[in-house]
Amino acid sequence: MRWMPRPFRVFFERRTWAELLYALVGLFQGIFGFVFTVTSLSVSAGLAITFVGLPLMALTGLASRHLGFGMRAGGNLLLGDDIPPPPPFVGRPGLLGWIRACLTDGASWRARLYLVLKLPLGILSFVVGVTFYAYGLGGGAYPLWRPLLPCQGKDFDGICHRGVQVNSHYYLDT
Repeated sequence: MRWMPRPFRVFFERRTWAELLYALVGLFQGIFGFVFTVTSLSVSAGLAITFVGLPLMALTGLASRHLGFGMRAGGNLLLGDDIPPPPPFVGRPGLLGWIRACLTDGASWRARLYLVLKLPLGILSFVVGVTFYAYGLGGGAYPLWRPLLPCQGKDFDGICHRGVQVNSHYYLDT
């Protein structure tokens, strides 16, 4: 691949495809994380008047922490980064101590915030990644599919233009 110019070599590198995969997977991670976080917080807050609400909120906080850990590990694996995990969760003795430790764990709340913010970021990265790759592949293959376009009109010289006609004598076909 050394004979190929650098702008074209990038399409055959592992990092290029790993970054695209990260952008594409981010949409589905964002959807799942957003639905999980909003649903778990809503149900837990709704059940807070019972004995189930606070333990459920504590448990889903730990689950959010583990989801964030998985997303960070996947990002580290795909992108070759080394983002360190937060300090491990330390519970307190007894059921009420454990619930209080879960509810005051900053890493769990940051993970929940990340899971909510991952949805708009996942949508953005998915749309940008798909758009740029599709536009690049379409533009690179333009000499192959240009002859298949219908003739839009002829100019003064009688040359058939196959692109979009902007006005009577201007075509977007080159």
